[in-house]
Amino acid sequence: MRTAPSAADQNLITRLAEEGLRVTPTKLERWRHFGLIPRAHVVRPTFGGSTVLDHEPEVMDACRILAVVSAQGRPWQYSALKLFDAGFDMSSGAIRNAALFLLDLQLSGFRRAWFTAEAGAEPPGDDPGEWVADVATEATRHVGSANRRIVREEVALANPTMAQQQLRAAAQQALIWRIADINVPMLLTPEQRRWARTGSDEEPDPLLMQPFPLPSERAACVATLTWAEMSLARWQLRFEGFESDEIPLVTAATWRVTALRLSEDFAHPERPLDSQTLTKVRNWTLEEMEDSRETSDSSDVAEIPPTPG
Repeated sequence: MRTAPSAADQNLITRLAEEGLRVTPTKLERWRHFGLIPRAHVVRPTFGGSTVLDHEPEVMDACRILAVVSAQGRPWQYSALKLFDAGFDMSSGAIRNAALFLLDLQLSGFRRAWFTAEAGAEPPGDDPGEWVADVATEATRHVGSANRRIVREEVALANPTMAQQQLRAAAQQALIWRIADINVPMLLTPEQRRWARTGSDEEPDPLLMQPFPLPSERAACVATLTWAEMSLARWQLRFEGFESDEIPLVTAATWRVTALRLSEDFAHPERPLDSQTLTKVRNWTLEEMEDSRETSDSSDVAEIPPTPG
């Protein structure tokens, strides 16, 4: 038998109802289960009994967003993406699920192109590398213009001094091996991974930019994301003035975390950054804020994340 909602939950539900937002105890528990809002804070006095404290104002604000988004009938991960955009906290599991959900959507077109090409290809022979190259090259014919543009833009970022004619060739080469990296990353050679990364025979200068994450590296990173990493990346991106109608904030933050992980350990993007590294990145960003005199903005100061620990 389901227990009645706590006084704190009932108060929250009543206040939201006064604003025309319908939230049930079951919805609240579901949001807690997904890690979108924190568990109720229970105080247990020394002499027995317990009391559920009223929810913090941030919980009420998050529930306002969740009530609207969840009413639209979308998968719950959309709610996590909205909360992240709005600056709210959530569990590591929630942001991990949301980032994986979004990454799968973004890579689905490349995967469909590979499956279409693979269905019409000869079975792999003695040289799996040649088979990968043939299937991936054929798959480029089935990739939509939007995904082609994404690869071109990323190749241009990775090769800022390359001439336009060279960029076109590099983008085509990167597209071939990017498709392979998304679908059969374990079959790529180091040279092919370099082509997938930048379309060029040369890696970007690490002194000029962080390592450029491959889709397979982003997928490995997403599987082990922590909230400490993502909240720090979000804070950095806001400080830098990130704003895009095409790139979701979660995508940009995930890209940032993957690049940081590669900088620390290039061979293991699946390893979360430790608290010492996160603190170093946080302090470095604070120094950048001071240099640019943006610490005078009270909103920036208020959003400084605590020292990871």
